[in-house]
Amino acid sequence: MKPDKIKIEDLEVFANHGVFPEENVLGQKFVVSAVMYTDTRRAGLTDELTASIHYGEASAFITEYLKSHTFKLLEKVAEGLAEKKLERYQDAEDECYGFINEYPDSKNKATAEKYISKCKNYIKD
Repeated sequence: MKPDKIKIEDLEVFANHGVFPEENVLGQKFVVSAVMYTDTRRAGLTDELTASIHYGEASAFITEYLKSHTFKLLEKVAEGLAEKKLERYQDAEDECYGFINEYPDSKNKATAEKYISKCKNYIKD
């Protein structure tokens, strides 16, 4: 049986990530999309939120993680966040995160667009 999806799309988080010192000091807006794969059957049968992944709590967790850490590379942000989320939500089988920096001249834009594209491909399934 194919797992169900819980999606968080275009969550805006102001955080301090980037290669340049000013990015770490001044911060910038990141847009995050996440897809969590889990079995929602028990939640559907029981109407119990605890039987599913609470997307409000997941959104708050993503926001807190991005705000409380500082990394140079978006790849590190995505890897660290995915690892922590899988620890927290052990029912989630797989996750994908996409980040895009709102500043168009960022050297990380191609990487961010790759992550967004990967997430959107998962969302289409």
